[in-house]
Amino acid sequence: MKIGMRKAGKVQIVDLCGDIAKGRGNLPVQDTVQDLLDKGEKRIVLNLKQVRWIDSGGLGLLIVLKKRSTQAGADVKLLMPSKKVHDLFTMVRLNEIYEILDSELDAVGSF
Repeated sequence: MKIGMRKAGKVQIVDLCGDIAKGRGNLPVQDTVQDLLDKGEKRIVLNLKQVRWIDSGGLGLLIVLKKRSTQAGADVKLLMPSKKVHDLFTMVRLNEIYEILDSELDAVGSF
């Protein structure tokens, strides 16, 4: 899992590349988002454009991140998942927990 970060106005964008799967290095994703929350970031977008797959451990991680962000008075949104990943989110109803956006402009403007 590769992680990049950049700012778009007041929104922190976390670019993820690779699989979000148990045993494949998800801890840096969790640590990155937690660090942003600890620094007072309130608007976070996880860019999933280059994420190929998410397994049950990765889904659990996303649920934990949403809970932590809500507790911190922040919001995390998901950006540009592949069709395969988006279908998975719909199947497990993660789309009812997260706002999922199709463009970076929409994601930044949604806060």
